[in-house]
Amino acid sequence: MATPLAAKVPVIIAFDADNKSAANGAAMGKEEAIKQAKFLGIEYDFATEKPEDAGNHGKARAVILAGTGEQALAAADKLASAGIPVISVLSTDDALRTNCRPNLFHMAPSKKMLAAAVAQWKKANPEDKDVVARAWHEDFVKFSARQLNDRWVERFNNPMPDEGWAMWAGVRLITDAIANNPGASPAELTKYLREEMEFDSYKGVYSTFRRTGQLGQTLLVVVDGELAGEAPVRGVAATDALDSLGLQECRSE
Repeated sequence: MATPLAAKVPVIIAFDADNKSAANGAAMGKEEAIKQAKFLGIEYDFATEKPEDAGNHGKARAVILAGTGEQALAAADKLASAGIPVISVLSTDDALRTNCRPNLFHMAPSKKMLAAAVAQWKKANPEDKDVVARAWHEDFVKFSARQLNDRWVERFNNPMPDEGWAMWAGVRLITDAIANNPGASPAELTKYLREEMEFDSYKGVYSTFRRTGQLGQTLLVVVDGELAGEAPVRGVAATDALDSLGLQECRSE
């Protein structure tokens, strides 16, 4: 699409200082991205900020934010004129998926996605009572997930949590997009994320962004505290029918 930049590529990563899982996810994602970039002649300039300050970086190529939904929305609005993509990695708020912003994207599954996964599982398994859906699970081993979980445990000596996966995935998604389009402007990068990006989420199906900005993704179903399966649930929906989970369209509030 464009030739690589000679200068460093600025990427701002913002997270609550108390959110250790997000910090660990950012650290592992950055480490992997830097290794990849060396082969491509790309040099990232990662900067860490507080979530409430994420919107102050009008020269960033992208912002990855582990904060509240309100902080993500505020950052997206402040950076909209520059077309800078804001990747919200933690908020599950459905309202952010209906009151959409062109430059706002969501890594974490929304509440409606999680609820739909549980409903599908209970339809196929009505005898199960204690059912929850998650973005990630330490016992997930398919589709290279075992290697990802092992890398996390080796580095941090604890299981990879949902927040850690979401931040790791946000960093890897953005840096993969930049690696595929090294000279792209922020607005071009936003367009690429919306129209072309296919991300390997280590869940068996490549993930893409919906019109709502939500990353479509397989969800993991936990029954009585144990990993039991995946959603979309076979027999209720096609296993690659990610649109069966959650909202598809933006709506005016």
